[in-house]
Amino acid sequence: MGFLGILIVNAILTILLVIAGLFLLFLILFIVFSILSAKDKESKWKKVAKIVSGILTMILFVPILGSILLINSSRYQIVKYNDKTYRYKNELIEDFHKSVDSCDITQLNKYLEKYPALVYTYPKFSNYYALGHSINNKDLNCVKYFVEERKVDVNRVSNTDTVGPMDALVEEYDPTIMNYLLDQNIDVNKEVDYYTMTDLINSFTSDDYIDLDDINVMTKLIEKGFDLNVKYNNKTIKDIVNDSQYDDIINIESLRSVINSH
Repeated sequence: MGFLGILIVNAILTILLVIAGLFLLFLILFIVFSILSAKDKESKWKKVAKIVSGILTMILFVPILGSILLINSSRYQIVKYNDKTYRYKNELIEDFHKSVDSCDITQLNKYLEKYPALVYTYPKFSNYYALGHSINNKDLNCVKYFVEERKVDVNRVSNTDTVGPMDALVEEYDPTIMNYLLDQNIDVNKEVDYYTMTDLINSFTSDDYIDLDDINVMTKLIEKGFDLNVKYNNKTIKDIVNDSQYDDIINIESLRSVINSH
């Protein structure tokens, strides 16, 4: 996400520099042809000066218009929900997500009764929808609220296609929430890559001990169709878990046994 942000900023700066360069070039040309038309009364210089003036005006007008449109569009977020399109102000979205963070069910009900599509909005500095934030907050009550009461799609946790439910679950690992969502038939292979699998094993081993909850989660993942053989960065999850860096983790052989036996 950070890399993408840098690319966007650099692209904007490049465009602004190009516009500034063009403006300066045509400003110089306008001055030159204006001087020529003042000294030489032939109409050709006046025509050229008018053309350059028009181009100069366009160079000024286009970025100004673009900036106005960009500023106006950035105040809103477009959301698709139940085959309809909604437009919500960012202020409303930010307030809604504050209620998500605090899991204020009463307040959430008020928002969603009036603006149901808010469940698929995301606040500033994040691409996670309400369910994704609840997973990140390790708030089981709020996760259940969105899944059971608001019937959100458990596989839509972010507005970014490269982020699936497994990414959200391993980012802030909680075996209880992971077990719950596995029972909701999440797509355990959606957008899973090498980093997701590495983060999963690192989540299991973060306390230097593999406990029964971790084993149960891995077992359930396999039962739900978690692909143990797909390769990312030329490694499978079997390759990752069998890496010697995990040799000192207590009970690591139990986890390896579950994975290697399939």
